[in-house]
Amino acid sequence: MGFALSDMQLSSTAAYRGPAPPPSHGTHHYFFWLLALDCETRFDAGLTLWELLEKIEPNVIGMNRLVGTYAR
Repeated sequence: MGFALSDMQLSSTAAYRGPAPPPSHGTHHYFFWLLALDCETRFDAGLTLWELLEKIEPNVIGMNRLVGTYAR
């Protein structure tokens, strides 16, 4: 089971659209967090990042971060 959080400023549809830095704007850094939980969870759509973290914090058993770079 998986899910993604998205920035809904560009659209009213929640979806991951991938990196899109402005052309010739240099290298941009993208941070992805993976959190391992000790149980399966279900949440209503529309949680903020901070609301999600508050709900899952008691069940986090591990986490890691991937930093990707992209330029065009």
